[in-house]
Formats: sequence, C-alpha cells, structure tokens
Amino acid sequence: MPPELTEHQHGEITLFGLWKFLRMSFGLWNAARLLMENRVQDLSFVFVYIDDILIAMCPTGKYNGTGDAFINNRPNCEAECHCKSLPCLYSNGRCRDGCVTGWSGRSCYRREGDIDECEGTRGMDYDQDCHECVNTIGRYTCRCDQHYELDSETNRQCIVL
Repeated sequence: MPPELTEHQHGEITLFGLWKFLRMSFGLWNAARLLMENRVQDLSFVFVYIDDILIAMCPTGKYNGTGDAFINNRPNCEAECHCKSLPCLYSNGRCRDGCVTGWSGRSCYRREGDIDECEGTRGMDYDQDCHECVNTIGRYTCRCDQHYELDSETNRQCIVL
C-alpha cells in the first residue's frame, strides 16, 4: 500500500494521481472517529452499505465535475480548484481556507484580474449565439449544441452545420 494511505484507506494510483477510498469494513462502530481523523468534511458522496462505508475523495486541486459522480468506478474529479492548503469540497469545489494567491471565485477557479464573461448575461456579456459559455483567461469561448459548430473566426458563436 502506498505510504499516503492509512490502514483504513484503499487507493489506486492513476495517471492523474492517487484516488483515495476510505473503506471502513463493519465500520459503523468506528465511523465517527475515522471520519474525524481523516478530516472528511464533505459528506455529499459518502456511500453506506450494510458492511461498508465508502467515501469518494479527489486528489488535492480537483473536485467533482459535471455529470456522474463516478466514471468507470472512479470518482469524477475533472474540475480544478486552487485552494490554499485544504482540499476543496468534492461536490462543489468550494475552498474552506480560501484561494492561493492569484486565484479567486467560489471554487478558486478564476485567475485574479480575469473577468468571467460567462457569469454575465447572454447577449450582453457574451455572444447571443453562444450555446454554452466557457470562461478562459482573458476571454471566453463557446460550446455548441448538436447540429451546430463553433465559428472558426470568432470562437464565440455557434453556427448551423
């Protein structure tokens, strides 16, 4: 077992780092103590079985992205956060201890000085023909619905195929 895991944790080392699973066999008796020791503060994805408790945790700097909580039996940790030292909450990316220098926003996902056009109003802050606004540093781009494609000249409008 890798040294980063305690006797109650299981993990899998992947291309993206260590996925931790806190497994407490017959653990309802010791669950409260182990939850406190491991500082699990986001209970959104705690799965309790008759003889097991499974807690999904992402590597530091990642949290649950959009879509399913698990992809291929692994926690969905596609979104990034930039918290000071504590991991961000698995379910929404919130930072309990604030953002590292240079980052801001609810999940510390935005570089300071960057304006998130996507938080604004469609047709005013970003293009009316943008189906899904995606903020990038200093600008934005769009994702388009089926049967549309991104205008290669602007990267900000969806046009019919």
